[in-house]
Amino acid sequence: MLFDEADGREKVYDDPTLIHPAIEGNFSVQGADCQPVFSMIKEHLKQYEPEWASQVSTVPAETVKRLARECRNIIGIKEAGGSADRVSQLRAALGPRFEILSGDDAITLPFMAVGAQGVISVASNVIPRQVAQMVRAFAAGKAQAALKLHQQCYPLFKDLFIETNPVPVKAALAMLGQIEEEYRLPLVPLSAKNRETLRASMKAVGILK
Repeated sequence: MLFDEADGREKVYDDPTLIHPAIEGNFSVQGADCQPVFSMIKEHLKQYEPEWASQVSTVPAETVKRLARECRNIIGIKEAGGSADRVSQLRAALGPRFEILSGDDAITLPFMAVGAQGVISVASNVIPRQVAQMVRAFAAGKAQAALKLHQQCYPLFKDLFIETNPVPVKAALAMLGQIEEEYRLPLVPLSAKNRETLRASMKAVGILK
């Protein structure tokens, strides 16, 4: 069951009249005090910090090297763990021809400084020109120009993850009139507060009036 904040009552998940399923708060359903499962999962996941997750999910550089040697169609890796040292380890193990791409727009520039070649980008759905210019500038040795673009775009890089991806980027594209803003459960529309934060970041970078 889901609680529809628009109608103020509970509904089954595939009810066609479901408009705005609650993801936070406390509600009374048939006389019982209830919380959305999203809130319960959020609280449960707080115990698993990024440092813990990286320890159990990061493939060692030597293993990546062995896989690349044994499987010739493995020519690169998306690295989004947040550690520039990890990029250095991969570059040292795999040499200059192996592609290392940042998986996070906000850390693309520091990753490129230690050997990554570019980014598998979320922000480029919204600001493709700026992301491409930043990567090309750094690759061409124009570090200050790349840094300036990074600093200009950094708030938007972060705010595109203000809620679960791809909700913010879909909201941003809808604000720009490029798509219809539609979601399928368990994704729900961006909250009003975060929508205004995202809108402000888009205005700051010059893509929204």
